[in-house]
Amino acid sequence: MTEEVREVRVYEQEFLELVQYLDIIAVREGDTPQQRMLKEEILQHEREAAFLKSRMNSRLPIFRLPPEILSEIFLFQAAIVREEQVSKLEDLDTECASPFYGWTNVSQVCSGWRALALSLPSLWSWLALDHRTGHAYTTLLASRSRDLALSCVYNAIDQRGAHCPQCMSTDRFANNMYDAMSQVKVLLPRIRELSMYIDRDEPSDMWDSFDTPAEALEVLCIEAYGSSRFVEGATHPAWISVPSEIFNREVPRLQSLALSGVRFRFSSPL
Repeated sequence: MTEEVREVRVYEQEFLELVQYLDIIAVREGDTPQQRMLKEEILQHEREAAFLKSRMNSRLPIFRLPPEILSEIFLFQAAIVREEQVSKLEDLDTECASPFYGWTNVSQVCSGWRALALSLPSLWSWLALDHRTGHAYTTLLASRSRDLALSCVYNAIDQRGAHCPQCMSTDRFANNMYDAMSQVKVLLPRIRELSMYIDRDEPSDMWDSFDTPAEALEVLCIEAYGSSRFVEGATHPAWISVPSEIFNREVPRLQSLALSGVRFRFSSPL
């Protein structure tokens, strides 16, 4: 064990011992002089421990990688996480927090990694729009991608009954869903790849978000979800029908189309 590691652990131990005496670190108006002194000491130890951790981290092998290689690692890790989350969509649809953005953790490790991550527009060019992600957050991510073409997952699945009121109120669910619908309409001119997962309980005006030309769209996937999915041998028609006027019949760059479990007219311009 190096001397720096020992210093960090000593400071952490002292910090934890001091925290045991107090429930809140923030200094309050009604604190006694002794409480104020202890809280100020806690904050000082916290700053010193953070400084030592930064020094220790700077000596780790991964922190010696050139930015070009570290950038590739960030992009590769993000792609793996996204693919994993989308592939197990059905297992994650009852989670209150969005499962799609775990890859953003690279921007929260240290100031150096954050600066590098924010300098990579391609890292932020993938968006997942659903009822668990607020409009402000996805707008922020889209702005970080600058003017790059986007890849989007649009998750229009009605899971109101899957969340308790404390986790997600009906109003919040509805607001997030309609925000997602509005945002995908705004971003449509930039979307190059679009994957849509929908059920028969989607908002009735959902397709209105896709009534304008999609001039940049190259890859489109539309998949019915859960009990709404049409399967071979079913005695009823597909619940979900792709409108013939989708994208106002203008998708000049479309190269790949995947439809699963939905009704589709072969006369469609797609």
